[in-house]
Amino acid sequence: MRGLDAYLRDRGWATWNWTWPSRHMPVAEAALAVRDRLVADLGPAALQGPVCAVTHSLGGIVALHLAQHMPLERLVMLAPPVRGSRVARAFADWRLFQWFYGPAGNEVATAPPGWHPPGTIGSIGVVAGTAALHWGNPVSWATRALGVLPAELARSPLRE
Repeated sequence: MRGLDAYLRDRGWATWNWTWPSRHMPVAEAALAVRDRLVADLGPAALQGPVCAVTHSLGGIVALHLAQHMPLERLVMLAPPVRGSRVARAFADWRLFQWFYGPAGNEVATAPPGWHPPGTIGSIGVVAGTAALHWGNPVSWATRALGVLPAELARSPLRE
């Protein structure tokens, strides 16, 4: 997200980028932590908006919860597990997974109830890719090797 932060700043957007301790708290608690840190860094006026958010993975789910505490004008989610995560479901009972991903890992194993919690979000965009292998993502290799994401899911109509 640092690269995206720099890209947006270079184009005149005011940005705020913070990585919360996602492995140590449930999603709803993470949303409150993000809100509190936003207020600590930018002041209470930050909660009045307009706020636009770009998130990755679990951050999208956190932002959906954050909308209960502050209005989001726009939300762009990159690869969010809004329909649940097949990978999280496959590994939810593994102690290593539980240790590494904490309570939020198990929360995203299944789709959240309702598409998102009540809150104000002006518009939402979702950017999702394929289940293809990627050299920079070791999880993609492990999930393929263990058969969690079969090779046929990696085929994209855009590639063929």
